[in-house]
Amino acid sequence: MPLHFPTLGLVLLTVGFTTSVILVFLWRINREVEGPGIWALASIVCTLGYVPLWLEPQIGNIAIILNNISAIGTLLLILEGILRFRRFSFGYRNRFIAELLYFLVYMASTTINLENARARYLVNDLLLCVILLVIIYVLLIRHKGMEGVIYGIIAGMFVLLLAAFSYRWSMALSGMVDSEQINTSMTTVIFFTLTPWSLGWTFGLVVILNIRTQQTLWDTARRDPLTGLYNRLWMMETFSTRLGGNQNGTRKSFCVAIIDINGFKLINDTRGHILGDEVLRKAADILNNHLGPTDSAIRYGGDEFILLIDCAGNKDSMGNLRERLVRTMETPTTLGEFNLHFSVSIGTAMFPEDGETVDELLKIADDRMYMHKRIKCRNTEISNKEALHG
Repeated sequence: MPLHFPTLGLVLLTVGFTTSVILVFLWRINREVEGPGIWALASIVCTLGYVPLWLEPQIGNIAIILNNISAIGTLLLILEGILRFRRFSFGYRNRFIAELLYFLVYMASTTINLENARARYLVNDLLLCVILLVIIYVLLIRHKGMEGVIYGIIAGMFVLLLAAFSYRWSMALSGMVDSEQINTSMTTVIFFTLTPWSLGWTFGLVVILNIRTQQTLWDTARRDPLTGLYNRLWMMETFSTRLGGNQNGTRKSFCVAIIDINGFKLINDTRGHILGDEVLRKAADILNNHLGPTDSAIRYGGDEFILLIDCAGNKDSMGNLRERLVRTMETPTTLGEFNLHFSVSIGTAMFPEDGETVDELLKIADDRMYMHKRIKCRNTEISNKEALHG
């Protein structure tokens, strides 16, 4: 039974309006996140593409041009939004040029084949399928856990759309039906896939944004706002996980190092707290840049830092660890217009040799840190570069 395309257009317009409103609200709530704003724009462009279905009797082939602008524009915007949301930050400028050229090629094909639906589908549907394949690929790579499951569901919605366009393209390629038949029966298949696709990928994005927000909140609660290092909450949870694993029989040695910046209070008192904060951030950067892939740095409080480090499980490795940390931290460096030469005291403890609880390990490391502090002969030094060269 032939369908009344203006009626179908009204249905799709209603669905598109609903999804656009949802995505606009998501963007307004998550304005600091890259991606939702572009997805909201994509949904609006897609929705506007249904309007020409009503006006085709009045505007003729202009409806085809407007609908094709909507089709390619929507998919390119969705792709760009996904790339930004998933933090694929490579080549914004080159990517924009490539997307613009792709759009122009698509619209050139639309204009050239305006009177020939079969030729138009052979070129345009192929171009759309390529974009859909890229979107599916970007959605499916580099994911894990529940976030990966949701990306898979969203990708499934695009696979559905890919199947519809591939079907119409294959029918146009086979020549089994004429252009008019393709323009009605095959296009109807695509229209029927647009509703589950619109609802499916919008729902998926709502869920994925919720997961991202929860992850951000979780991470924020476990980060020190000044240095960006992990905080005590994260440390205690990590200790609990490691010690719990050892209770379950998967016993694995690790080292704890407490680092104290000697003379930090003097810097705060003489140079001010703003510069003192910069010194703490610099210390955190040095630690982060010299940690192994499985090691972690924590700001314990004030001018004290704690490192959780995988070690070989022997006293020699712990001694080497302390020497390496002292050498790393006490290498002269710069801080803006200042020269900075840290002096640090470090105490280490090893699990399980030095203790089997959090309190035992921290107490032993803290005692050893104060023993080290008593034999240090200088404080952290900070001076103007000009003073040293004058």
